[in-house]
Amino acid sequence: CRTLSAIVYGCLATVFACVWVAVHPNIPRVPDPAKGWRHWLPIWIRTQIHSALATIVGLILPEMIVFLSSQQWSNARQVAWDLNEASRKRLAWTTTHGFWVIMEGFQYVDGDTRLHPLSRDDVERHVEDGTLEAPLEAEIWALSKGGSFAKVCALLQTLWFVAQCGARAKEQLPFAQLEIMTLAYTLMTMAMYGFWWKKPLRV
Repeated sequence: CRTLSAIVYGCLATVFACVWVAVHPNIPRVPDPAKGWRHWLPIWIRTQIHSALATIVGLILPEMIVFLSSQQWSNARQVAWDLNEASRKRLAWTTTHGFWVIMEGFQYVDGDTRLHPLSRDDVERHVEDGTLEAPLEAEIWALSKGGSFAKVCALLQTLWFVAQCGARAKEQLPFAQLEIMTLAYTLMTMAMYGFWWKKPLRV
């Protein structure tokens, strides 16, 4: 016999874990360490708030995040294609590189201080004139705070919940409304995983 607390805890834990791993925010602004803590502390606070808000939006409007992830995936593939054409080297630039460009991961650097990020047009121009080459994907993933392993763990948890729901449906057992809502969340987060699989997480 299942208890109400067990159902609520299991559903909420599944939803939060899946959305936390599924949502991939872009790179936040990087503070200048030379300007001291009064400069970087507000930026750090805004970064944490932005990350929390992204997760909250994923909880409240998951369908919007699915749409956003599909758009970013399509744009990343197009960016990779354009950069391969610009560099005349087939398959040098991948979808991960495309996401990195969209996230504004390429930046002008003067010493240890970041000046400003490169736009998509800036990157393409530097690739065309040969001043920028595709970095190794491993170098990009080394900066990610949640790679494929975290996504696989969350995906397995999602599949386990879906399998449990399937078993209950097969035996014609009733579902709680919270379980139905959680099932809808897990299906949408699976779509997010697919679209953002090649996007670095929380750089």
